[in-house]
Amino acid sequence: MMKSFVNSYRFYQKNVAKEDFGCVYNLIVTIEKLRIFTTRVTTDGDDGWLEIYDVGGNNLGAARTSCDKIAWRSLDYIRENFSAFPPEIDRKLRKPKQ
Repeated sequence: MMKSFVNSYRFYQKNVAKEDFGCVYNLIVTIEKLRIFTTRVTTDGDDGWLEIYDVGGNNLGAARTSCDKIAWRSLDYIRENFSAFPPEIDRKLRKPKQ
């Protein structure tokens, strides 16, 4: 198993599952012969996280989720702002339209 995928699981296991407010799932999906590795995190509430990797361990995407909303960001941003919601998810952070 590639190191980045394992590290993804460990990061969320430490910060979510061991803190007892959610679950961490590692899923392997094949789409048209392309294997995709995902770490999906859900909480006891409505929020979550998603990280997607290719077979070489390269991060293809990372996101913060809440109910039916998803905000795609860099992997570094998602991890460094672990407890924060991006503006498209949290209305209080949205800039007013001018």
